[in-house]
Amino acid sequence: MTSKVLFPSLNEEGWTRNSIKVADNLFSHFITSDFSQTYLFRGEVTSQGYIIHNTINNIPQYIKDTEIALKEYFSKYFNNVSCVVEEYTDTVKTNNFEEEDSKDIRMSVLLSFTDNDNIRHDLFKVLTISNSKVKSVVNYSNYGEVAGKQYKFD
Repeated sequence: MTSKVLFPSLNEEGWTRNSIKVADNLFSHFITSDFSQTYLFRGEVTSQGYIIHNTINNIPQYIKDTEIALKEYFSKYFNNVSCVVEEYTDTVKTNNFEEEDSKDIRMSVLLSFTDNDNIRHDLFKVLTISNSKVKSVVNYSNYGEVAGKQYKFD
């Protein structure tokens, strides 16, 4: 279970090649990074916030840009990367007040990839986006079905 390269982390693990940990760190970086956080690598930072900013009120473009960005980003570390992003909306009550409803957008992200040992791994996350910000990220282990649709990676 190894990725293409040794991956640095700022936690107690230090450098790792464990595919699951690398994939989880990559996705975390995608969510938390800022497109303009570096001068030396301008335009090279993959950023969820930047995609949301550029595709505000255009969900189909957001989905397309997110799929492309994640596929390119994960392809630097893994082989045979495929990505599916789906959207479904849900009205959620906030602060326990029935009259105060907000419209959250939920995006499911399914990533499939193989590591250097030719072992396939799947990553399934659900993002909740509210007011152009990522509100929560949920990791699912029972991947494969989102909003009644079944997904199968070949």
